[in-house]
Amino acid sequence: MEPIESITFVVAVVLSLVLWSRWYLCLVRVRRLALSGRGMLLLALAPVVAWATTTAVVLAYGDAVVRASPLWIAFYLFLGMAWTGGVALLMPLLGIHPFIDAIERRNAIAAWPVAGTLIGAGLAFAGGNIGDGPGFWVVLFSAALSTGALIGLLIVVGVVARTDLRVTVDRDPAAAFRLGLLAICMGAMLGRAVAGDWVSPGATVREFLRDGWPAAALAMIEIGVARFPRTPRPNGRFELDLPGLFAGFVSIGFTVTQLIVVGWWR
Repeated sequence: MEPIESITFVVAVVLSLVLWSRWYLCLVRVRRLALSGRGMLLLALAPVVAWATTTAVVLAYGDAVVRASPLWIAFYLFLGMAWTGGVALLMPLLGIHPFIDAIERRNAIAAWPVAGTLIGAGLAFAGGNIGDGPGFWVVLFSAALSTGALIGLLIVVGVVARTDLRVTVDRDPAAAFRLGLLAICMGAMLGRAVAGDWVSPGATVREFLRDGWPAAALAMIEIGVARFPRTPRPNGRFELDLPGLFAGFVSIGFTVTQLIVVGWWR
């Protein structure tokens, strides 16, 4: 490793340990506040799923030099852990706080979009690891494009459709379910949009715009669906309605179709 790579490795390890130790210590500390077991499980497992995704992608489709070295595999694992830890810090920008909304306010459904955003960020980062390149900085460049677009689109959805209020105030499970799926689906599409062998920054941006625009289309679909008003039941609570559930699975179908159409990376 070059000195800059060694420094980056150390910084990634330190950030990973600090950010995720804090995350899991918070989960342990607030366990007594009686968040549902399902909500706790989502918050505990989502980061692990994101890290496992990055590791699996690096092992299967990363640079040939990286795949042949346990040290480089560990480098990108910790880089991904630090990356998703940074996304966890940015989560309040989406209008949903992982611990205040999901745990302190005992709003179990808020764990769904939090978990989805972390997994989506893991997919976006994993896409930047696919293909051969001259150094780790190309992974950071590609992942910054995909993750930045993911966070930006989620913010737009939250601001325009007020999905954050539907989750945190109305406690609408359909909105929370769709928002979590939306983050995962957009993360997959945006990660695919930055996948492939490195050519140049300009080529990466062009391919990202060419292959990643359906993520914005999916965000617009969610805005359209979320604009339809829902009426709570007499007890004041919303139920997981079939149209909302169907809309969420439409996102999955849209994403799978997009990935098939775009095809394998080059």
